[in-house]
Amino acid sequence: LALLDRVEYVTFQIQSDRKSSIKNPAGYLISFVEGEQPVPPTFQTKRQRQAAEKRRLDLEARQAEENARSLAQMQLQEEYENWRLAEADAVIAHQFEGELLTERLSEISNQLREDKRMAAMFARMAPEVRRTELMRALRSEVLKELSLPSLEEWRSTNPQGDLF
Repeated sequence: LALLDRVEYVTFQIQSDRKSSIKNPAGYLISFVEGEQPVPPTFQTKRQRQAAEKRRLDLEARQAEENARSLAQMQLQEEYENWRLAEADAVIAHQFEGELLTERLSEISNQLREDKRMAAMFARMAPEVRRTELMRALRSEVLKELSLPSLEEWRSTNPQGDLF
C-alpha cells in the first residue's frame, strides 16, 4: 500500500505541476519510489478519501436510523397520549352528563381560584379558553383515577408497538 500511495502522490505532483519544473516525470517517480520517500501526511490518497467517505456514509446511515427510531417512538408516545385522553373523555362523557359537567367545572374553577395567581389568570381568560382549561384540569383528575396501562404495557397490546 505504501508503494501505491507513493505512486499516487507522484502522479498527483506531476499532474499539478503547472510550471513544468518536473522535467523527467518517469525518473522522478522512480527516484521517489526507490528512495522510499514518505508521502506527506497532508496528502490524502484515493484509498483514504474512499475510507473517509465510507465512514461518513456509515455515520449518516446510523444517524438516519436513530432519527427514524426516535420519530417512531415520539409518534407512538403521541398515539398513546391521545388514547389516554380519549379514555378520559369517554369517562367524563359518561359520568358528567349535562348539568353535572357544569357543576364539576364550577367546583374545579373555585378550587383553582383559591390561588391568587390562578384567579387573576382566569379573570383575564376568554370564557371558551377558561372552559378549555377547566376541561383539561378535569381530564387530568380523571386520568389520575383511572388504572390505565403504562406506555410499555399499552404498546404490547397495540399493533403499532411491533415497530420496536
